[in-house]
Amino acid sequence: MKRYMLAGLAAGAALLVGGTASPAQAERQARLDIVGGIASKDLDWRWNTQQLDGPQGFVRTWFKFHPNDYDRTNFVKDPAAAVPGEPAVPIIDPIVHENDLEVHQSTGSSTYHLSLQHRRRANGVDSFDVRAKAVAKVNAGFNNTGNSPIRVKVNATDPWSFGSVEQGAALPRNDAGFDCSFSMSAGTAFPAPIEYPPDVEPESTLMEYVMRVAPGVVNDPDAFWGDHLSAVNLFRVSITADAAGSIAVDLAFGQSTDQFGLDFLDSAGNPFDPSDPVGVGLIRQQILGAFVEGEVLTDLSNAFTVGFVPLGGLDSYTIGKMMDVDVPDVEVPAPSIASMMLLGGVWASRRWR
Repeated sequence: MKRYMLAGLAAGAALLVGGTASPAQAERQARLDIVGGIASKDLDWRWNTQQLDGPQGFVRTWFKFHPNDYDRTNFVKDPAAAVPGEPAVPIIDPIVHENDLEVHQSTGSSTYHLSLQHRRRANGVDSFDVRAKAVAKVNAGFNNTGNSPIRVKVNATDPWSFGSVEQGAALPRNDAGFDCSFSMSAGTAFPAPIEYPPDVEPESTLMEYVMRVAPGVVNDPDAFWGDHLSAVNLFRVSITADAAGSIAVDLAFGQSTDQFGLDFLDSAGNPFDPSDPVGVGLIRQQILGAFVEGEVLTDLSNAFTVGFVPLGGLDSYTIGKMMDVDVPDVEVPAPSIASMMLLGGVWASRRWR
């Protein structure tokens, strides 16, 4: 069904009987649902919370509207909420940002969920799954001055520190390091394809997930994701869908430094070389193959794992992830009554929904 057909018919009918037309087009929504697994390389290490007020995070949303708007929410996590062997538990309440100030009645929102599951594997390894879900929505209004691109972007991060109580670390020091895996949950989805007006450059929807490790206890998320010269991005997964719905996956992996030694495993647990385009291409295809018509229908578990070992006597470090969801749309002029009634609400910027 064309995106505007039913809306146009309803709006035209409403106008003819003295009502008002709907001020917005069909909603576009993107959902990114990632599980970042973090498993200890040391069988004897245990997840024991040291600082309840240590691990922090933030969620921020940009509304590229008329006028622009920006929201940010800081939060403190409670890592003690997760109990070994129990189901995942929320460690923050869902955070919601909304905007309804746009002069053309465009609206947008973002929602962020964070949960934690503490696992103790059969071999005694302590691990935890940090599940983060970000949803961005945009609903473009009508702009009678011309076609005008808009967008909603949500960005979230929440680092976890490991070291001593005296250093202010949230969790105990682990000299053996951790294995950090990437999983993508069912429900991750891109918005339906649209057709842009001829005078507007089509834009892609972006989903991105980055895992980083940095030396020292860095509980402040701004400092952790700032110009931290010694930080190492373990991996970056960027997934885009263009306006026609074509999906692409880009992978980038970090390199060992004098502070962190890195190792890489595929989904079968076999080592791979991150500089080998063939091996990386197989992982990329696995992630791409999880999407069916723009949506992940079945969980993709442990697509790959990047492990690290602290080197040179490093006695503390911080692990953190950042995720982004960026959804574009475009405001268009409202159709005339005649075009809505006679053409079924399909006008110059025809879109498929």
